[in-house]
Amino acid sequence: RWRTFAPPYDPDNRSMLGFKHPDCGKLLCPASLDWSDSRHHTETACSVRANLRDGITKARPDDFPLFLYMNEQVDSEDLFRGLLRNMILVKGYLHVFRGPSAATNSSRSGTRKGNAATHSITKVTVPSIAYIATLIRFVLSDQPTFSAGGSSGHWPYRTFYRTLLEVVSVMNPHEREDLLNWWNE
Repeated sequence: RWRTFAPPYDPDNRSMLGFKHPDCGKLLCPASLDWSDSRHHTETACSVRANLRDGITKARPDDFPLFLYMNEQVDSEDLFRGLLRNMILVKGYLHVFRGPSAATNSSRSGTRKGNAATHSITKVTVPSIAYIATLIRFVLSDQPTFSAGGSSGHWPYRTFYRTLLEVVSVMNPHEREDLLNWWNE
């Protein structure tokens, strides 16, 4: 509903999500790698896609995925440009804090107040953005259950969340303010 996936996104078949799914894989691809590198397997070179899918290359919590960046585009000269400004994050935020209909631009509105209204949340904060980014990282993945992670077979979501907070804290104050102004427009 937020985005068109091909093949369609199927949350009931999580084993085919993550790097096994072409669209989820692209969104999860670390910004430092080129998802469009689709060379066939050879003894000397494997594609980025195959390496991520097969677990040869592991995405770490500090390997920021493309879905964190506006239009999934990374500026190699300025890694903060566009960071945490992707529309999938905005849709996720609206879904969690205002309600599912707010995220889909549905003309029908829910009958209950959203989480933001219920809890008197009037402004977007860095921790709330990091929380949504963490949830979306999980939703795109093939991991069957959400947990803080770090144990065998579980991606370290807690570390990812904390890394996002840390990175935003080292932005210069103007960049951080600009980010929050963008979210609170």
